[in-house]
Amino acid sequence: MASQIRPDIGLWDPERKQPTPADHYGQLACALALSLLGFPKQAQAAEHAWLSLSPKQRGHAPFNRFLLLLLNQHNGGQRPLSHCPLQRTYPSNNWTVLAQLCRLLEAQEPAQRRRADARLRQWLTTWMTDSGGFIDYPARPARSARSIAGSGRIATPMAYHHKALFVATVAAWQSGDQRWAPILTKLLDWTLLSWDGDGCVGGFGRSNHALFGEACLLAALVLIGAAQPEHRECIPGRMLTGVLRRWQHQTRADGLLWLSPADARAQAQSGWDEYMHLSVYNAWTAAILAWARQLTTNAERPAVLAALSWPTTATGLRTDPAAGLLRVESEAGLCALVSTRGQPPQAFRRTEIEGRYSGGLPFHLRAWDRYLVPPPVRLPIDALLQQPALAGWMPVFEVGDLLYGLTDFETIEVQWSQAVLSIVAEGQPLALTRSPAHGLTGRVLAALDWRLLGGRLGRRQALQRPALAGVSGQLRLRLDLNRDHLTLTHQLTLDNAQAEAIRYLNPAGHALIADALPAQRRITGTDQTAVDATAMAPVPLPTTLAGGQGYCQSSAILPPGRSTYGIELGWSGDTSND
Repeated sequence: MASQIRPDIGLWDPERKQPTPADHYGQLACALALSLLGFPKQAQAAEHAWLSLSPKQRGHAPFNRFLLLLLNQHNGGQRPLSHCPLQRTYPSNNWTVLAQLCRLLEAQEPAQRRRADARLRQWLTTWMTDSGGFIDYPARPARSARSIAGSGRIATPMAYHHKALFVATVAAWQSGDQRWAPILTKLLDWTLLSWDGDGCVGGFGRSNHALFGEACLLAALVLIGAAQPEHRECIPGRMLTGVLRRWQHQTRADGLLWLSPADARAQAQSGWDEYMHLSVYNAWTAAILAWARQLTTNAERPAVLAALSWPTTATGLRTDPAAGLLRVESEAGLCALVSTRGQPPQAFRRTEIEGRYSGGLPFHLRAWDRYLVPPPVRLPIDALLQQPALAGWMPVFEVGDLLYGLTDFETIEVQWSQAVLSIVAEGQPLALTRSPAHGLTGRVLAALDWRLLGGRLGRRQALQRPALAGVSGQLRLRLDLNRDHLTLTHQLTLDNAQAEAIRYLNPAGHALIADALPAQRRITGTDQTAVDATAMAPVPLPTTLAGGQGYCQSSAILPPGRSTYGIELGWSGDTSND
């Protein structure tokens, strides 16, 4: 980080080949990291670069205010917080809880501190599923949405669950209130749904497998004591060690970390969201980890954290029915992370398809120290129409100029026995893109939403996506996590009562990792073209795990009545795939 400081510029972004984005938080995160790690001149240069910005240039106020507070704590400064005015709420709940953490950290009077602490606990409790998953959207989930009955209307991206855990851990350290214990226990337990038993702690939702979320998780684990030698064999300690070990393979020649596991292989961006920047996420990672390490070195851990209950068992079935996420790990150590129900996309657009919240698919498989499937991706519509295999596991249907995907399921049945996972899910295809603005009224509303409402109306549409009338699907997914052999069976039964012609763009669609292709692959559907499954040409996927490839058969008109499509995949533990 210190080598990326430039005179009169501050932090440089070697990937952008220009200064770190002014409206982000790279400069102050870099200043905190370098100040903590013994580079005072470079830290001052980064901080000065941020202070020299005009108010209109600055952005990400909760992040920068939080970093200013930590800088003030570190060296006793009195940096003005007025540069970072806070709003009461934000479009994403993870911003709102970070802003409230700032209010807690800067509270001077005991009563003010208690109120800020109580409000943060209230928000985190409201934005949590019954199983402990952080709800990043919407801001007002129905009470039923946090349980099984109202599921399918909340978004729990794993990167921002990790951020919520970090916020809660910092707050508990600050306040010492024992009422944080049950909140932290649930948040910490839920992280198991993101962990593959080794070095990956994500894969679902936006920013999946991104450095930002991983840094938040690791900083929280450091604060609760998982880095202590006596805890390294506990589950939180194994998580921390596994991610750090993988980061060694993400290190660039300049010493910075690539932002996703796939970047290191490609030596380029892979699966980044538009808000991701190399300099920003590296600065954030260095800052919060250096701060957490210094805090745990110089201060005694509060009792609420020292006595925290940690997860003790990783094997078996763990599930969050409201989020529609589950994890299974066999006694042999084979692990599968699966999205069952599907969630509303947080970026519901007119020109892109967000597949990273889709249900009815495995978003991470690890066996014999290999990754077997990649996470889903976000795609431009034009790219998908040209190469439907980019959809991966998500069934996509074209009706006129509209696209629908079987991404969400209303009913779910899950069974786990003798290392075999069986899922039966039923649902209707939903619109994959927002409807275009029609007429003068529609265009005016779209403009108002963009300029005045911060996109609130557009985000609301994600909760009200129209279904493809007359079409329903039943998915049967089976995973046999045998010690020496892993089998995945994916069977889709479609019922079509739609009079209009429907084109099924990607029959037998699935996604694999190029370095770990299955030894067996065969078509099982009764209504599919009888071709060799291995003859399907791979299409490279912009995934956050290296080597992601999409496959499917040629598109076809969906016949009326009932039709069945399926594929069976088999991997062997004693056979290396090339």
